[in-house]
Amino acid sequence: MRLRRLTIAGFKTFASRSEIGFDRGITAIVGPNGSGKSNLVDALRWALGETNARELRGQRMDEVVYAGGGKRPRLGVAEVHLVIDNDEGRLPVADPEVQLSRRVVRGAADTEYRLNGERARLRDIENLLGATGLTQNGYAVVAQNDIDAIIEATPTQRRALVEQAAGVRAWRAACEEAGRRVSQAEQVVLRIEDLLADAEPRLAELALQAEAALAQRELAERLAQLRGSLAREEWRAARGRLKQAQRRLEQSQSRWEAAMEAEAEFAARAQAARARLESLRRERDAARHDLETARVAAERAGADARQWHERLRAAVLRRGMARREETAAAGDAAVAAAAAARSGPAASGDAAGVERVRERCERLRADEAAAAGELDRAEEALRSAGAAVAAALGAQREAEAALREARLHLELVRGAAPGSDADVAAAASGAEAAGAALRDAEARAAAAAEAVQAGDAELVRAQEAAEAAWEEVNAAEEQSAEASRAARERLAAAAEAHGRLTGALGGDGGVSRAVARGALRATRLAECVSVRDPRDAAAVAAALEGHEAAWVVPSADEAAAFLEAHGPREELLDGDGAGSRRPVAGRYAMDAIDVLPEAAAAVARLLEGVALVDNPDEARTAVQGGARLAVLPDGRVFAAHRVRGGSPGQAITFAGDDREAQRALAEALAAEAAAIAAAAGARERLNRVEEAVTAAATSAQRLRAEAAAAAATLAGRRGEVDAAERRRDGATTAREAREKEEAAAAAAEARAEERVGEAFAELERVRREAGAAEAEVEHRRADRAAAEAAAQQGALELARAEGALAEAAARREELEQAVRLAQGRRETARATMADAEGDAVLALALGHEARQRMAAAAEAVASAQQAAGELASPLDDVERVLVSLEAEHAEVAVSLARAEDERAAALAEVAQAEAELTRLTEAAREEADDDSADWDPAVAERAEREIVRLERRIASLGPVNALAPAQHEVLQQRVTAWRDHHDDLDGACRDVHTIARRLAAELERRFDTVFEAVSAQFQAVFAELFPGGRATLRLEESVVDADEEIAEDVAERRPGVEILAQPPGKRLGPLRLLSGGERALTALAVVLALQQVNPSPFYVFDEVDAALDDSNVLRFTRLLRRLAAEQQFIVVTHNHITMAAADVLWGVTIDSDGVSTVIGVRFNAESSAPATVTGLQRIPTRAVR
Repeated sequence: MRLRRLTIAGFKTFASRSEIGFDRGITAIVGPNGSGKSNLVDALRWALGETNARELRGQRMDEVVYAGGGKRPRLGVAEVHLVIDNDEGRLPVADPEVQLSRRVVRGAADTEYRLNGERARLRDIENLLGATGLTQNGYAVVAQNDIDAIIEATPTQRRALVEQAAGVRAWRAACEEAGRRVSQAEQVVLRIEDLLADAEPRLAELALQAEAALAQRELAERLAQLRGSLAREEWRAARGRLKQAQRRLEQSQSRWEAAMEAEAEFAARAQAARARLESLRRERDAARHDLETARVAAERAGADARQWHERLRAAVLRRGMARREETAAAGDAAVAAAAAARSGPAASGDAAGVERVRERCERLRADEAAAAGELDRAEEALRSAGAAVAAALGAQREAEAALREARLHLELVRGAAPGSDADVAAAASGAEAAGAALRDAEARAAAAAEAVQAGDAELVRAQEAAEAAWEEVNAAEEQSAEASRAARERLAAAAEAHGRLTGALGGDGGVSRAVARGALRATRLAECVSVRDPRDAAAVAAALEGHEAAWVVPSADEAAAFLEAHGPREELLDGDGAGSRRPVAGRYAMDAIDVLPEAAAAVARLLEGVALVDNPDEARTAVQGGARLAVLPDGRVFAAHRVRGGSPGQAITFAGDDREAQRALAEALAAEAAAIAAAAGARERLNRVEEAVTAAATSAQRLRAEAAAAAATLAGRRGEVDAAERRRDGATTAREAREKEEAAAAAAEARAEERVGEAFAELERVRREAGAAEAEVEHRRADRAAAEAAAQQGALELARAEGALAEAAARREELEQAVRLAQGRRETARATMADAEGDAVLALALGHEARQRMAAAAEAVASAQQAAGELASPLDDVERVLVSLEAEHAEVAVSLARAEDERAAALAEVAQAEAELTRLTEAAREEADDDSADWDPAVAERAEREIVRLERRIASLGPVNALAPAQHEVLQQRVTAWRDHHDDLDGACRDVHTIARRLAAELERRFDTVFEAVSAQFQAVFAELFPGGRATLRLEESVVDADEEIAEDVAERRPGVEILAQPPGKRLGPLRLLSGGERALTALAVVLALQQVNPSPFYVFDEVDAALDDSNVLRFTRLLRRLAAEQQFIVVTHNHITMAAADVLWGVTIDSDGVSTVIGVRFNAESSAPATVTGLQRIPTRAVR
């Protein structure tokens, strides 16, 4: 069972349809960063049912669709197809191949799954792959961050991996799902029990009520039969009730008609008042519109006048500047013309001189070329002679070197012969010394290992201290965050309080804006006053009513300049001076408040003669005693000949709330600053602890390096011992070889002396020839140097002459250009003057017209303001009249409604009386027509007595529920159904619980068996990855808080899986104590151990070797090669060692449009050099750009 092929279309960077085939063994996916390698892994995970978009490096699931790039538009659909070989039948389907497909459309909320072409659910896919490790939480696909996830996982999360390998994960999920459903069923059972507890008492009560209702029904039927004989008396009584009802109907009809007349009269008056109000409002709106139109016209006319005035000033300035420019341009033109006239004759003489110098330079250059040719020929002859000298010298040196080598060889051989015995003795002595050095190296290696253990212990202590420091930092930062949240809440509360105060004080006028921009120093009266006793708040507010929003200023006369005539009403209170205290009966109002010093005089003047009293009698007494105002606690104000009541304003209360909110805000900000400082201190202490951890880690690393060096020295010493022994064995053999070498060295010395003599004679001859050639070269070089100097001097003179001529021509051209430019500037200045004069005349005319329009608009504004003011008073009068009419209409409407209710009740009573009279009339007529028996007074008397008796019995029964029999029958049926349903559900829940306990026990036994197998495989794999190390898996209980223990059933908690590892040279401990590479390799060992117990169809590793060094990668790939004989591995990697271990390479590239393509390379099994070109084969691919 393996993965056969992967087909991708529109998934992330694979915009075009790409198909990748996979074989057994190791397949490596390689390519540069960002080319799309990990997108292949994401495609596999997505097709296998991954539902978390963040695990696919996105925010939404439809982000896997190709988003476009460069000139290529984005796509709307992404799909991935996996084909898995099922020849072995591990998957519970009959097909030899299983195709899993997943498809998503951009913008869609769900994705589409297909199994062998048929639509399927995600649950179907999970059930199919549940026992293979290929689910979205399985161990078959190991992405870039999954290694860290295994390392940082809790024991409970690691247990899930082992359960999946044991094949109990799906059963466990089914048990948990069954448990949830049983819990829901038990809730239903409890609900049914509650319903039965409520319904059974009600059923007994309804049984009694039904019995009483049936008895009353029988008595009522008998009573109706007896009353038939007394129908005539009842007819007469019904006729009397009808007459009374008719009289009440006539009275209610009269009252209703009167109310309708009043309603009609009010409607006419109200319609007239509303029409008058609408007319005045239209006139007011028209006046406001005229006023706004006039203001806009005035502003527009003023802007036009200012614009034309500025344009006039600009035209005058332009004319002056143009005149000055014209004068300057005329002067510049005259100066440039004179200079151009003077430069003409001088240029003609310079041209003739340049021609004469050019001819002389040509002759000198010809002489220089001839001298150079002679020099080249002489140098060629010199080079030939030098080569001959060098060859002769080389031959002599080679002969001398051969002679020296032969003599040296002979001396060495002769000198080595007497020392053969000494060499043997020295070799033996060296072997003994190497043995001593080996023992010393072993002692130093042992000491280094002990030092490494001590350093590791110190590092562990430092790390524990760092963890404690981190906890302190986290606590401090939580306190800081809480203080910040409280500060934000206080800030919001202060803003809300200030907003209420601002709303109570009214809109902003001229004074408000002046205070805001700092042009005026003033304070609201409400902000200057605080009430000492909250019970006096309403009284103080009533005493200062109308003045709370007033501004307290140093000088009211100066501040009056900021008042606006058409803005909101604003009051200014002079804060200077002093207020007088008039004696009053009761409490003086100033004694109930606290006032800021700058507002004390203004408040004293406002509250002069104001008394606070407890009741109206005291208020009248205080006013009669000379008090200006007397205020009650509820806010009523008594003065001479008037009383004012109602709810006073709350501006002063809001001002106090605003001050309290500001104080609370300041406290919160101080607390926040303190919390931030505490967090900074904790962070500083953490930094010190982390520095200690770094120092400990550095020391541990240094000690490990020293231990490694000692081990290397030990290995070197052992090699030296072996080498000394080999030297001692070879000393005897070397002695015999030296004797043969001595004779050969003597013959070589004689031949070398003869070659040296011949080489010396040849060298002397070629040196004489080289001397003659060198003299000739020196002579030719002198001739060429003289020719070069003459040619250079001529060229210099020619360059100077040509430069002078060109400079004169350029100067003349510049002067002529200056004349033309000056004339152009003069013409431009004249045109600018004419244009500026025209603009000035136009600005004068249009500016005068704009000022006239501005004056007319000002008159229109004044007229519109007067018209709007005249309409204000009539409009207020009409609105007051309409309000009074509305109040009157409310009374009329109440009267009309009451009359309509009385009339309807009277009509109903008359109809009821008429119906009863009609019924009794028919009954009496039937009895009169009955000839079965004569009228018997005695029978009638007995009937009356029986009627009285029956009425008493019915009265003794009291009020009964006539619907009780039917309700009792319905409730009885419901209770019976509930009891049956309760019994069925209760029995089913007990059966499911029993089965679940048995299945849980069986799953635990199976888990224990598989856990032992996984632990054994983990130990074997770890020993292969870490030679000399050991590791194990251990079950341990998870730590649960007390609160969680209350909510959870302790018997349902299962122990988690803890990983303990001991690399060579370290102690057995958890993963967190290992280095990064060791942890990664240990996590890989866990994954590989799981696959040994329950192999998956294939395994995907995404850059899992990134944290490993070369030695660990080599051991990892060696293990993969061993497992690849029976398993299929797909590895995404950048490591060349991993690539070399692969059977097939798939390369991924990406172009400028962001589209990835793939190309495959397979290594020949028979090739001895798989990294060479001859050992590679191109794999056809269907990836299309």
